[in-house]
Amino acid sequence: MYPETRESNKFQIIAMSSRIGDFESSKVATAEFKKEYPKSNKTDSLDIMSMSTLYQDGDFERAYQLASEVMQSDPKEPDLRQTAMFIEGDAAFRLKKYKEANSVLQKYINEYPEAQNIDTAMYSAASSLKNLKSYERAIRMFDRLTRKFPKKGDSPYLEFALFDRAQSALSLKSDEGNDKAMLDYD
Repeated sequence: MYPETRESNKFQIIAMSSRIGDFESSKVATAEFKKEYPKSNKTDSLDIMSMSTLYQDGDFERAYQLASEVMQSDPKEPDLRQTAMFIEGDAAFRLKKYKEANSVLQKYINEYPEAQNIDTAMYSAASSLKNLKSYERAIRMFDRLTRKFPKKGDSPYLEFALFDRAQSALSLKSDEGNDKAMLDYD
């Protein structure tokens, strides 16, 4: 019983460090935890907590680095893989690494089409394409987002997607679809 209690106590301490934003300490402690308990079922949770905390705190550079490290390790645990892929892609978008963001987010959208944060992934992927001046592909992704979330309130990205879709269409110097993009979604 003692080893399990010790493992659980260490896990809780590291988790708390992660939650309060002491990333450096929790990173070192997580590495030590993984060495001490290599077969623990809690290591994936520590990685998820660390990535999520960094991402939610707006520390996109470190969230991106950690998520990239996790993805390079080819995680088998589904929640860890899904979280790492999303954070890697969306953090890349926020860091203006648009080509990488689009690549990772397209994969995420295809693998997890019903994910809770799929609207964020779709908007960031479409915006990445727009920033890469791949306007036709951006328009298709914005359209896909607005079809999946057609009503105001379905997604906080709907109005932004409609506006950015219209800008993309104008950038192509095409009126195709601009009427749809300018609809009022009260």
